[in-house]
Amino acid sequence: MKALALIFTAALFASLAQANVDNRDFQSPVRNQLGRGTCTAFAVAGAMEAMPGMPTQLSTQYLYAVMKKTELEQNVKTFLTLGVRPKNGFVTAGEALEHYVPVLQNYGIPSERFMPYDGLPPEQNLACAVTSHFSGASPQLDFLCQARVTDNEILRTTPYGKYHIGADTEVIHYPQVQNPEVLKAALEDRRAGHWVRSIPVSYLIQSSQWNDPSARGNIDLDQHVLVEIRLPTGVVRMPLAIAILRADYPTLEESGNILLVKFSPQDEWAGHAVEIVGYDDTGFLIKNSWGTAWGTAGYGHVSFAYHRIFSTQALVIHSGWSKPPATNNAQVQYADYRLKVFFDPLRRNLSLSTFTESREDPLFSMVTYQVYAQGILGNWMRATQLPSFYSSALYPEYWSQGFGATFWNVMNLPTKLAAVVTYYTDPNSYTTRTYYDIGQPGLHDFAPNSQLAIP
Repeated sequence: MKALALIFTAALFASLAQANVDNRDFQSPVRNQLGRGTCTAFAVAGAMEAMPGMPTQLSTQYLYAVMKKTELEQNVKTFLTLGVRPKNGFVTAGEALEHYVPVLQNYGIPSERFMPYDGLPPEQNLACAVTSHFSGASPQLDFLCQARVTDNEILRTTPYGKYHIGADTEVIHYPQVQNPEVLKAALEDRRAGHWVRSIPVSYLIQSSQWNDPSARGNIDLDQHVLVEIRLPTGVVRMPLAIAILRADYPTLEESGNILLVKFSPQDEWAGHAVEIVGYDDTGFLIKNSWGTAWGTAGYGHVSFAYHRIFSTQALVIHSGWSKPPATNNAQVQYADYRLKVFFDPLRRNLSLSTFTESREDPLFSMVTYQVYAQGILGNWMRATQLPSFYSSALYPEYWSQGFGATFWNVMNLPTKLAAVVTYYTDPNSYTTRTYYDIGQPGLHDFAPNSQLAIP
């Protein structure tokens, strides 16, 4: 059994590695939502974290909280004006992907460090314990339980969230979302200003399907769906039903002759959101939010057949923007700068962009990137094959362009020893920050190092 498991794991890893489009290296670190129903917040934040000019860890705590705050306000307003009490309560667990669009356009999302994630299960969370004790006593208590935020003053301050999604964000509804070609085309979109490296998508799932450790994140019909098909000639069950589903699902769906059967009476249908980050000949590569122990280091594979049946909605976030800078603050030298780097060691491609961990950016109008490499004698040399990269525009357009982002072919540059000097220019002066050892494969953000200096 152990040998078979090793063979299966190796086969799955090979299928992931041979994708037609594989954006796993573009993704932020895999996170774990733990015991909360926050999968949609993690999927949407993860798609933004893969974009230039944004931190690789955004506050899902904040994003989910403002979503629940919005839901609470809408339901209370309906109750007060129409007298209609929400059937499932003023605030519910989980959320639809499409509801994040207006929330992210209005509230935005800050860096993780401004509001870290609270993943405690309900029985260990004080707000949820209070809610359970005083069940139905107050919509606000229910909100605190779902949102896990005790300081509602923060959520009343709209400018607190710094990063937003563009107006060109697409909500892919049923039945279009069930067509794999629609999402594949979005992943292949390389128009200027578009950076689709991850697509949040929601599925109807049974928990036993996705939690099966032997599957290693390989979600398909054969192992994970009990199904009956009612035909004029009689009822067809597995395994023949699977072959019929694969061959002609649209016709069967339209006829209403498909019956999906639960594994057991205890196994309930539920919704779950993940990120599609690529595809191969048989299905989509996904990034989950159940930690790195799930699937292959947190990633899995959903077959096209499964996707066609169980996908419910998707978001295609083409672009993002950062909150405009503080117009009364031109002190560029005091900003808490970060450099976002994507490095592909196989193709030796290097992409750079910048952001600040400050709650508000200073008013600077141009960023210049220069790449250096350290020689064998320890001396720093300018990478002359890489010209300076300028990212500039006048306010407010500058903050809608991701603070730069371009691809260089670094050729023979020893990227492990590489450094970037970044010049931030305001109307009257400029300041520099230096970032060292930027040649780590994949997507990372770096703080400047003031202990070293490039002559």
